[in-house]
Formats: sequence, C-alpha cells, structure tokens
Amino acid sequence: MLSRLLDGSRISVLGSLEVALTALGVGAVPGILSVYLGRVFEWITLRLADTLVALPFLLFAVAVIALLGNGITQAMLVTGVLVSPLFYRVARAATLSVARSQYVEAALISGASIGWVVRRHVWAKVLPPIAVALAQTIGVGFVIVSSLTFLGIGVQPPAPTWGGLLASDLGYLSHQPWAPLAPALLIMITVWACNLLADAIRDVSGDAGRALVNDRKARANRLAEAEADPAPTPAGGA
Repeated sequence: MLSRLLDGSRISVLGSLEVALTALGVGAVPGILSVYLGRVFEWITLRLADTLVALPFLLFAVAVIALLGNGITQAMLVTGVLVSPLFYRVARAATLSVARSQYVEAALISGASIGWVVRRHVWAKVLPPIAVALAQTIGVGFVIVSSLTFLGIGVQPPAPTWGGLLASDLGYLSHQPWAPLAPALLIMITVWACNLLADAIRDVSGDAGRALVNDRKARANRLAEAEADPAPTPAGGA
C-alpha cells in the first residue's frame, strides 16, 4: 500500500503542477497586458475570461479526453486553461493598482516601452498575489487529478494514483473499512498544506509581513551596532 501511494504521488504532483503552470501562463500574461494594450484587447480578453468561467472544467476535461484519447496530460492542460481566469483577474487587478501610480505614468510619458515598465515596476507588485493564487491552484489541481483518476479518467488501472487507490479501496469496505483512509488523508493533507502555503505567502507579502521583516532587520542592526561598539569600562578608584 505504501509503495503504491508513493508511486501514485508522482502523477498527482505532476498533474497539479501542469494545471497551475498552464493557468499561470494563459491567465497572468493577458491580465497584465490588458491594462496597456487598449480597449479592444481588454474587451476581448474579458469576454474570453467570462466564457471560460462559465464552462464546467471537470465535464469539459472529460469531453476533451473522449475526443483526444485517455491521457492525463491533455486533461490537465485543458483544465489549466479553464482555471486561467483566476490568474487573469488577479494579475489585472494588481496591474490596475500599479498602473495609476505616478512613477509608472512618468515612465510611460518619458518614452519607456510597455515591456520595460512591466519588468521594472509592475511585475514586482503583481508577483505576490500571483504567488498566492498559484499555491491555491496547486491545491485545486490535486482535487481535479484525484477526481478524474477516481472516475478512471486519464490513468487506467493498475497504474497507481491517489484517486484510483481510493476508488479501488471502496470495493473492500466490508472487509477493510479503514483502507480508503490512507489515500483520502493524503489528498486532504496535501490540499490543506497548499492552502496554508497560500496563507503564509499572503501574510509575508502583506503590510504586516513587511513590517515584521523590517522590525527584524532593525533589531539585527541594533544588535550588530551594540557588539561593534561595546560600552566603555569605568576606571577603578584609588
């Protein structure tokens, strides 16, 4: 059981990363560029994002597998495209908050290109919320991979997957009622860990996290100054 769980973790991890990275690439870049490339590009990307949100990604992944063949990679790529509106909206909202800044407007007026402005000013501000969304999407990817493999879609038995092991163990509930606990707990703990990672990134990248980092740096500087300049020893009496 342990060896099959460890072997099945490879497919679950790779599938969730495929979902998250595909959604990141398809959603974040148009979200940033929609602020600078004019109203036509903005309108088109907004309508595409609304359309993708309306599609049920699990059923759409099943339909794509039925057309292209039973494979986990194509299912994860399609699911990543359908999840990409999350990154589009996060990147667009963060870029809009930076685009109205005076230093960004001054850079554009002085003749700086959009690519330079994005690399120099926008990306550093957009990266923290995108990192939070990426951690959350990895957790969502684990749920999607487990759901598809539980239904026997993408990976066929006897190839081990967490969802497939959970489905096979349900057939032995009368003999081993504790058997589904191991894959179910692994899925729950992994998704919970991804959500904790997203919360940690949000806390560190927020105002409270920056204040804590600055406070620690100031305390370290004070300690370094105290060690470098020890207090003078008073002279002894006669």
